[in-house]
Amino acid sequence: FPEIIKWMMEYLDINENELSDSSGLDTRTIRRYINGENRQPNKKTVVAIIRAFNVPIRISDIMVKKAGIAFVEGDVVDDALVSVLTVLREASVEEVNRFFLMKTGERLTKEKE
Repeated sequence: FPEIIKWMMEYLDINENELSDSSGLDTRTIRRYINGENRQPNKKTVVAIIRAFNVPIRISDIMVKKAGIAFVEGDVVDDALVSVLTVLREASVEEVNRFFLMKTGERLTKEKE
């Protein structure tokens, strides 16, 4: 997964700060994922990163598998995560957080101040 993040950032010509802004994640978190320091990737973090790249659904599916995560059908949080990748991939961080809060009672990411 780290290689995919690096490749996507290079392809899209974005840096860690820009990925942080578009994903709603802290720059330090982005850096840890790029450096492969997260042995057990967090589903919400992985989805936030993938959504920030705004890739087609098929590519999202490949990225999810490369991150080593799987979704459980019928699980409220996992269903919301799948919706973020399929329906809300072009939405803003604020829109995604509103949706996720409505569906699960928590935000996908911490909103930037």
